[in-house]
Amino acid sequence: MMRICFYLIGVAAFGLGSACSSPASEVDHHDEAHEELEESVALARPSDRVIFEAAARVVSTAPARGEINVLNRALIVRRLVAAGDRVKQGQILLEAAMPDVSEAVALHRSAGAQLELAEKRHNQIAPLQKEGLLRASELYDLEQSIHELRAQRARSRAIWQAVGLSESELLAVERAGLIPLRAPVDGVVVRMEAELGHMAEPGGTPLAEVQGEALGRIEANLGFLPPPGSLIQFDGIDGRSLALSSTPAQSLLDPASGRLTVWFKPQNEVLVPTGLLGKLRIRPGSADLLEAPSNAVDRDEAGTHVMVDAAEGPRRTPVRVLEDRAGRVVFVARLPEGARVRLRARVELQGHSH
Repeated sequence: MMRICFYLIGVAAFGLGSACSSPASEVDHHDEAHEELEESVALARPSDRVIFEAAARVVSTAPARGEINVLNRALIVRRLVAAGDRVKQGQILLEAAMPDVSEAVALHRSAGAQLELAEKRHNQIAPLQKEGLLRASELYDLEQSIHELRAQRARSRAIWQAVGLSESELLAVERAGLIPLRAPVDGVVVRMEAELGHMAEPGGTPLAEVQGEALGRIEANLGFLPPPGSLIQFDGIDGRSLALSSTPAQSLLDPASGRLTVWFKPQNEVLVPTGLLGKLRIRPGSADLLEAPSNAVDRDEAGTHVMVDAAEGPRRTPVRVLEDRAGRVVFVARLPEGARVRLRARVELQGHSH
């Protein structure tokens, strides 16, 4: 009797264990079967999101940066601005004593006064020489003096014009003995090296630098040309955003490195700081792009491809991938939206070669 009870208990335990384990096995089998059934997927257009981004910078198409240098020895006497100040083109930033320039200014003015008298004298006596009332040598000496005065003015003019002076400023410069150094462009003073009492030498460190804004283009290094119809945007580190033309203004491929440099114009002409860094961001827009799970695309020695469902069997079609992340891939291909492509493309390729 005892032996029969143990036997019944064993049978009951076996049955209970079988009942508990069967559903799990069936679920695993069901998942595998479902996975095997999902052999292809329909291609769709990607959602409106950033599908690619790259580092970019602004390059100006016009001068937007300037330095203040000296061509003559200069003693810094006054500083009128500091780094961080916004200035206008032509605004005085520094005043300096420049003996060579001051001498050129004085020479230009004195030679001018002498030249005016000499030319007036020449106009008076030239008719006398024609009538034989004046020796030719006297008129010749006067003409030589006129030529020398004109040469002196020309040499002195070259010196003061080189530091940015105009003729209307010469009198004030001669009285004050100081030469104004002006901002070369509109912008912000990003560097001020001039110190009061500092003697600047020609060819030395620039006394100041002004960074301005100008019409610019956006330069970036890409691995591809964006498809026509893409929405392209530049987001600068200063917070500004620029919508760019979808067609590059120019592109250049370096054969040695394989690097593709692309330049884009803003859709609207705007002034931007030269050298501004940021990100170039590309969205699908109306471009002919398609999207599928990452395992629908395969790469091998022949290139990147998908396997398209066709009546005669899977057909290999090359694609150009722009984005592959989060299990989704965006690519360019000659395929219609809704076309079905096989998952596990490499497995399909082993049985079908086209």
